[in-house]
Amino acid sequence: MTSTTQAALTISGVGSVKTTKSGGFQISWTTNLPSNSVVTFTGQAPFTNAAMVTAHTMAFTGQRNATYTYSVSSTDANGTTQTSGPYTHQN
Repeated sequence: MTSTTQAALTISGVGSVKTTKSGGFQISWTTNLPSNSVVTFTGQAPFTNAAMVTAHTMAFTGQRNATYTYSVSSTDANGTTQTSGPYTHQN
């Protein structure tokens, strides 16, 4: 009898980048297994994308010159959730 163990879900490469001069920015990260995408800003409800991917990118519109503190999370098909953060984005 052969047993296979799935690798544990991991998050890496978390970062953010400005995309427009008017306040647009993206948050991105990578997971080793297909999983959903969740970004939670301090004091706000989470933003979720249910697509099961390994390269995660979520776009936001914020205020210019504002600082945002956020965490990222992903949940794989087995229900395993990993969270990374907090991180800071200076818009």
